[in-house]
Amino acid sequence: MKKISMVAFAATALMAMSCSDDDSSNSVALSGKWKLTKITTDQAFDGNEDGTATKDLIAETGQCWKDTYFEFLANNEAINFISTPWLGNECYTAETEGSYAVDGNSVVVTAMDEEGESSELELTKTGNKLKTYVPDFYEVEVTVGGETQVVSVAATLEFTKQ
Repeated sequence: MKKISMVAFAATALMAMSCSDDDSSNSVALSGKWKLTKITTDQAFDGNEDGTATKDLIAETGQCWKDTYFEFLANNEAINFISTPWLGNECYTAETEGSYAVDGNSVVVTAMDEEGESSELELTKTGNKLKTYVPDFYEVEVTVGGETQVVSVAATLEFTKQ
């Protein structure tokens, strides 16, 4: 039996992303809105209980993700709007502000979480896509032989310039 908890995702992974317009190695400007368009997990699962396990987290967990985006502003400021599944059919939403730095195709965003802790996330920009690999994207409770343990699942997130 598996039970997904997206709290770790909302609190850490997406609260720290950003970009800059001075990256001459890519033709797409970084300022503006970047929408979350793809989440690929390292392990397949059947979150929507349709009998088919996939690594496509958006397809398996519903439409809450459709409103998740980053908006990159002038002066290295970024706004992150998170909409993620929250235990059951409800969506958890939050908006955070942060800062960013760019070095070539690498983008590092720093943001404060709800507890006032600073977190960072590094993304790679290629054309109109931003990607990042998060080793502990969410946690799953797995019960085998009557024993339950929590396992972290990794995922690759992809954002597309709007």
